[in-house]
Amino acid sequence: METVLRWYGVFVVDGDDLVEEHPFQADELAGKVAHMLKGEWSEVDGRLSGPPEGWVEGGLSGGTAGDSVVPGPANYGFTETDLSDAIAAAGEAIAREELRSDDQAIIRIVDALEDIQRAVVLLETRVSDWTKVDGFAGIEDPPSLEALKRSLKEIETAKAALESELETIVEGCAPNTVRLLGASITASLIARARGLDRLARFPAGTIQILGAEKAFFRHLKGGGKMPKHGFIYQHPWVHRTPRRSRGKAARALAAKTAIAARADHYGGDLGDQLVTAMEDRISKLMKE
Repeated sequence: METVLRWYGVFVVDGDDLVEEHPFQADELAGKVAHMLKGEWSEVDGRLSGPPEGWVEGGLSGGTAGDSVVPGPANYGFTETDLSDAIAAAGEAIAREELRSDDQAIIRIVDALEDIQRAVVLLETRVSDWTKVDGFAGIEDPPSLEALKRSLKEIETAKAALESELETIVEGCAPNTVRLLGASITASLIARARGLDRLARFPAGTIQILGAEKAFFRHLKGGGKMPKHGFIYQHPWVHRTPRRSRGKAARALAAKTAIAARADHYGGDLGDQLVTAMEDRISKLMKE
């Protein structure tokens, strides 16, 4: 006997005999289709632990198994229009889920923090210049300057709240990488890669220069040296290493980061082994 999946139901067949039929309800069809598109087979039906026999990946035509035995959708009141509507609704649901994902939250917060940092630098410069001029002229701070200072404090408070939220999210979805790099650098890498899933697929060489794309493209155009590091330069293991060994330190850290990101995405707790290995490597580089 084998379990056969169609977009409108699950069926158990034995040779040329239909043993069981479990058509979906109309109101659950979109949800079932969404689970099919994501490959969440047990959510489609408890009888499925993986892709059913004959299922065509990426398609919803239903595959080939049981073609001569399984009744068509019309037998259960379904039409091709029902399939089209279900696919559209499933796509919308998946898109909403993606927008609510940890990756999207990290990207949005990192982008917001970059905007806030630019605003803070601009306002701090403006307040400093204004204060110096008023102080030299013997003028007390006017109400407008006081309002600007209050705005700056409010922005700093918002920045701290975002940083705290970002740390919580990153520690939850990428614990191995955070253990290796810290929350801030990990978040920057995930945001620049546009998701942990993409970061996990990047080779170490790409991870090494994430954050140094402008320098990389200048190099490709013949206008500069090949960058040795991007965001990972912020880690003490790289920027505190003697200049002659920073390239090696960056390559080693990027290689460990690639392993950590894959463990985070695909599942697995690496403990402190990457940190220990990196500490040993840096110790040797410091002695070169």
